[in-house]
Parts: sequence; C-alpha cells; structure tokens
Amino acid sequence: MTQDIYVLLRKSVNNNSQVIGVYSCSDAITKRNELIGLNSSYIYEIQGPFKLVDTNNKPLFPEIYNPFLPNFNPFSDKNKPVIGLPKYDSDSD
Repeated sequence: MTQDIYVLLRKSVNNNSQVIGVYSCSDAITKRNELIGLNSSYIYEIQGPFKLVDTNNKPLFPEIYNPFLPNFNPFSDKNKPVIGLPKYDSDSD
C-alpha cells in the first residue's frame, strides 16, 4: 500500500529553509494558508508528492541464503561471549 505525502517548507529571504511537517495534500495546503495568515515574512512551499510505502509486511533486513557461508546471526544470544571472572575451585588452595 502506498500513500502520497507532501513536505511543507518555510523559506526565509536568505534561503534558509525549515521543515514544518509532512502532510497529505489537503492538510499541507490548509497548514500553508494558516501559516501565511500568521506570518507573511516567510515563503511557504509545498514539495511532493512523495510515495510512502507501507513496509509492515516486509522485514527490515531480509535473510539471504548462501550455502557456502555458515549460519551466523550476530544478534543472537548464543553467539555472545561470556564475560566474567575466571572460576576457581574453593578446594584447591
């Protein structure tokens, strides 16, 4: 599922720009008109549309199968080294 989003920018005379927010098309126009009414010393510009893709169904880091590499997961607890003091027998003095 994709969604169109728009970025509302506030630009000053010396070309400094600031992101006001990310909106839908109608919300960006409404917010721009509201800000122009409050302070007309800036230029308010809407850029877009940008596609927002829903990635809830896709893993962030998909696993890649390579039969020539060992199966190693660096985020697994099994692969973390055990750190601590060396164990001594209390009987061996």
